[in-house]
Amino acid sequence: MEGFARVHESDMLARPDPTTFQILPWRGEGPATARMFCDILLPDGSPSFADPRHVLKRA
Repeated sequence: MEGFARVHESDMLARPDPTTFQILPWRGEGPATARMFCDILLPDGSPSFADPRHVLKRA
């Protein structure tokens, strides 16, 4: 039985893209909340073709 991902898809890295860092303004009072998008890489450091950001960069 196949698990959540195939073996070649299970080991990936998420590299944060600091240019996408944004503090979310609707948090209100209390600690701030932020977001940052990541590029998904294969273990050898090459881009994953399953990463929508990579697909859009190639378009």
